[in-house]
This record gives sequence, C-alpha cells and structure tokens, in this order.
Amino acid sequence: MKYIKIKVKTVLLLVIASIIFITFSSTIYWSGIKLYNYIAPDNMSINIEEIATTSLKSENKRLELLLSESDYSLYNLVNISDGMMSGANYIRFQDGKKVYERLEEFGEEKDIYENNPDYVLNVILVQWFSGHTECAEELLSRIDVVDLNDNESDHYYLIKTGINLTYNRIDDVIESLEGIKGEEYSGVINNIKEFVHVFYDVDINFNSQEQSTKHKDDMYIDFYDELIRIVEFTHFKTNHLNVENDSIDEYANENNKDVSIYDSRMENNPIDKSVNGNVTINNEPVQGVFIYERTDNSMSSSDGFDSEVFITNEKGEYLIERIGENTRDLGILIPWQLVFDKQFTNDFEVDRNNPNDEEVDFDFSEGVYFSELSVEGDRLKYKIEDSMGADDRYYLLNISYADPDFDANGTRINLEISSNKMGGELSISELLSLSGYPFDHISGVEDELDIKRFLEPLYLGADYYFKVHPYEDNHIYISNGVFSDSLATRIFVEGNDEMNEGDRLLTGKKVDEAIEWYKQNISEHNLKVLTSLYRRGMIPYDAEYGQKLEGKDCSEAIKYLEILIDQYGKTNARCYNLARLYGEVYEYGKQIEVLNELYKSNGSIYTMYSLAESLINMGRYSEGIELLKENGDFANDKERFFHYLFIGNEIEGMTEKFKNNYQSVLETNDYSSFFEQIKNGEYLSAYEWLDNQPQSDGKIFFQLMMYDSISKFIVFAFFCF
Repeated sequence: MKYIKIKVKTVLLLVIASIIFITFSSTIYWSGIKLYNYIAPDNMSINIEEIATTSLKSENKRLELLLSESDYSLYNLVNISDGMMSGANYIRFQDGKKVYERLEEFGEEKDIYENNPDYVLNVILVQWFSGHTECAEELLSRIDVVDLNDNESDHYYLIKTGINLTYNRIDDVIESLEGIKGEEYSGVINNIKEFVHVFYDVDINFNSQEQSTKHKDDMYIDFYDELIRIVEFTHFKTNHLNVENDSIDEYANENNKDVSIYDSRMENNPIDKSVNGNVTINNEPVQGVFIYERTDNSMSSSDGFDSEVFITNEKGEYLIERIGENTRDLGILIPWQLVFDKQFTNDFEVDRNNPNDEEVDFDFSEGVYFSELSVEGDRLKYKIEDSMGADDRYYLLNISYADPDFDANGTRINLEISSNKMGGELSISELLSLSGYPFDHISGVEDELDIKRFLEPLYLGADYYFKVHPYEDNHIYISNGVFSDSLATRIFVEGNDEMNEGDRLLTGKKVDEAIEWYKQNISEHNLKVLTSLYRRGMIPYDAEYGQKLEGKDCSEAIKYLEILIDQYGKTNARCYNLARLYGEVYEYGKQIEVLNELYKSNGSIYTMYSLAESLINMGRYSEGIELLKENGDFANDKERFFHYLFIGNEIEGMTEKFKNNYQSVLETNDYSSFFEQIKNGEYLSAYEWLDNQPQSDGKIFFQLMMYDSISKFIVFAFFCF
C-alpha cells in the first residue's frame, strides 16, 4: 500500500483556505449574483425576491442586495392627477410579508433585536417599501438605540426621519436628524432641513450652498435621492428662474442641465378665481401634502415642483387664491405609504369656462378587495369588500401570474360583477375564455418573442393574483391601489399541466412550425396566439433599445380574430382589437361598424373618441367633430384632438390669447377653401390645394397638422389613385 505524505504546513494551509472559503462563501455568492444582474439583460436577471435562504446571515445578505439594487425612497411622493407617476420602486406586498415571517422564525432562536440589529433594520426597510407600514414602525420601536454601533444608529435615525416625514411629524423629524452623527450624511441632513424649512416654514438652520455628496455603495443616501432632487430643483428655481431667459439657458449649459425640466416660463397668468378643497384619507384630514396646477394632460417627474405648490394645513385644507388661466386640472403629490392601498376617483378637473370659485377635493378611502376567495372545481367563490360601495358601481377582475417572470400587469377580465352581487360564484372556464394577453394594451415586458407572453392567465395550473377594480356608470375612472399588490389575493387555480406542442415550438423559437401547428389545431388558445403573432409580429431583431419584433400582418390577424369571435364569442377586448386592426388596413367602414356597436353597448367616452377619430379618418369630418362636441368633455379634452381641430378651423372654446396667436400664423392668406374641403372630407384635394400655395408659415403649419392627423389616409389615397 502506498501512502501519500503531506507536510504539516500544507495541511495548515488547506485548513486555513477551507475556513476562509466557508467564512466568505456567502459574501462571494451574493456578490456573484449582484455582478451577474449588473451585466445580464433585464429578462435574464435573477429575481432576488424568489431566492430561498437557510440562515439569518444569508437572508441578511439577500436583503442587502435587494435593497441596494433598486431605487427605493424613504420619503416617496407619488404624483397623482389623471394618471400616476413615481420616482421610486416598490417591493411586492406579498414578498414583504414573507420577509417578516422569516424574521419571526429567526427570532424564536435568539434575541435578534440585540444581536442582529443590522438585519432587523433591513427587514424594517423591506416592510416600509412594500407597504407594511405599521409593521415597520412596530419593529423600529423594538430596537434599543443604545445597543447600536455608530453606523447602525445613523441608519436607525435615517429610517425614523423618513417615516416621520411621511406622516408629517415635523418635530419628530428634527429630533431624528439630531441623532445622525456620521459625517457622510451631513449633506442629506442639510437637504432634509432645507426641505422642511422651505415647504413647512420651520425655523431651522441649514446651509443653502451645501450639496449632498454621494458615497460609494451607501444605499441610505440613495433612499433620499428623490427628496434631494426636489430640494435642488427648488433651490435652482428660486435662484435662477426669476432672471432673464438667457441666464437660465446659460446656467443650464454650464451645469449640464436640461433647461426644459426646470423651465416654468410657460405663461399661466392668474385670474380672479380661487380653487380650494380638502385632502382626506378615510374622512380624516391629511396635513402637509402638495397640490399643484396642471396646464396640459401630460405628466413628468418634475410636475408640481416646477411651479408653485399649495400645502394642506392641519385640517387638510388648501387654497389657490388665483388660479391660472390655462389650468385644466389639479395634481397631488402625497407619500405613497399613505395611499398605496386606497381607492379614489381621478376627477380633479377645473372648469375653465366657469368664472366662479370652485372646490376640488381629494378623497382617499380603503381599497376594494376580496375578503373571501376560493376555488372548488370550476367555480370561483368570492366576496367583495368595498367601503365606498354604491348602487351605480360594478366590478371587473384583474388576474395575473404570481410568478414574477410573467407580466405583472395581468389581464383585465371583461365580466361585470354588479353591486348587488358582492358575493357569489364565477366560472373558471368562462374567465379563461375571457382572459387575454397583457401586452395587447400595456406591458412591462420588452417587445420580444417570449413564450410567457402567449400563456394567458388561467391557461396553466399555477398561483395567480386576483384583484378587483371598481367602476361607476358615469365612467369616471376609479383607481384602486397605487403601485401595489396589497389589494390582491393569491390563490392556486388548476389549469393545463403543461404547454401544448405549438407553445413548445414557440418556446424553441421555431416560429413557422409553431404557426403551422396552431393553424392545424384550432382552439380558443391557439387562435389567441395566432392573432397576437400576426398583430404584434413574430420575427425578433436587435434594435437600438433592445429586441423588437417585425413581420406583423394585420390582414392575417383580422382573419384569425374573426374566426375567434365567430367560434368562441364576442368580448369587448376582442372587438376593440378588431376595430384597431381594421384601422391599420384602412377599413374605416368596418371599423366604424364595430365601434358603433361597442359604443351602443358600453357608452364609454373612450369608445366615442375612437369612433369620432374613425369617422374623421374616413372623410366624415363634420360627423366626427359633432360627435366629440355632443358627447365628449370637449372643453377639457380638446387638446386630445388639437390637430383635427386646427385643420378644420374649429377653434371655438380656445382662449383669446390662443386665437390671436393662431390668427397671426395664418398671415394674410385666405384658407377658407382649405377649411371647406376638410369639412367635406376632401382631404386629398385639401392637401393638393395646400401644396400649391406659396411657401409660408401658415402652409407649413397646416401641412404638419395634416401629417399628424390624417397622414395615413393621404398616403393610402395616393397609393390607390
């Protein structure tokens, strides 16, 4: 027998190497994931929320990576007007709950609040960023700050500051700031002090010249990025927007700033009309939130702080003494943690045609959710809770895969639940039939040929999120929850055990073979896939901003969508998509027929808008404009159709200032013949008339308007004739 001799020194080196590897293996593992996610494409990154851990140390590393990888904000203002926007990310409510449950498990073994405060602080952050606000404050109260080291103490007070600021506890904010000792946080402290001084009129010392400095890998400074941006923006505006325009542009160029972001020079002259109102949550006043005027229907992250903001008092009241002449509606900037699980109506319009003072309230109430939800065979048993329930309300379901690799938007099921059926049963098979693809409308997934985009919710047996959305007969849009899954219920639903052969071929990028298989094996699912492939495209190619699709064929999409409707029935979604496709191939007559039927059945203002646009595109200009005037909110929505209005000289209702500027563009030319041809639907003749006119600003203006509105019709007309 042979013996292998190993020197004692070698053995010691191996033992030391093993100890080092074991000691740092967790760090190496999580560092590797961080590096991989940094270089991997978005659709191939590792989902940190789904990684299972077996020890407290490993779980803490996971949370550190989770918190450092995305843009979270301790003081997170969400911008709400006729849409919603936020500058921060969120952690899923359900994932936050799991993180807390893990803490409870670890806490059974030892005193984690004393021995592992860094881990507890990370759990608190996850609770705060996922909407478990009461849990976050409760955990924070369990920590004895005297047991913390200097770094942990700073983190503790930074968290406390953000929470106190969210709830407008300004005295507590100032007290929390006093507890932060780290020099690296002096800039953040200064910005917070300036923020409360400027907006809450607090007498506090700060240095208006000091800027927050970034420290590598310090996520706590990152958590205040949004607040720092607001302070810098306000500071810039105070010092530079009250000077001549050239100075603004000069400053922007010198400091590499986009002046359009900071530019509040758009004229919105105040008039003798006031707007006031209240902000309430569950009928309780909310102090310290920001109201601002909006002059158009666009949104940007700088909305609100690019002009004057009006702050609610202790009674939740605000007052705009003189509203701007161009103000169309109001927006509100309010901490996300206050409203993430609330419902509200998006109706904050200001009547510009009404010279009298107005009242515009912002009322938030408990969101709508399923208090009971279970599946038995093909039956979905449910009970809906709605604190604002009314006779004129009805409800639709939104269903999405719980697996985050699928599109989180889910699919809106067009099956109305009336207010007198707040509890009952629904057919799973009927819900599956109505289920569609999220990317038919809006999607968080890139335009790529991924099989997950073609597996509609309820098609496969899996865990799903069910969420309920309220509507009212007056078609005022009701938001239910703000960037959160907190009002959703997770439940397993049986479905197909696996994908069919066509799905598998599509998974392998064998598109032609998959399409042929789908055509030979007609079913509801297969027809949905065929329609989407032809409607969206099926040939991937690498574009400047990621993978895109080409190869769409609207005529083929129409063919299979018509078969789907004929064999499996009409739904609003299918009819809307059919109308869109008819428009793509200039079949405006068929498009009008479908939209007319939809409008008669649902009376939706958005269907009416589409119908009016189709009438105009077909050459029935006057009919389309009259439909808008008679049935739409024409006074407030004319910006939506400004190009159609311009080319027909339909400028009534516009401000006098606009009319004067518009008339100056026309110069001395007589465009009456052009306007007459437009109103008669003679677009090609109108375009030719315009083309024969001498070069002028007016000619260019109307040419651009025609390109922006009915250019497809003009191109089609040239092609045909």
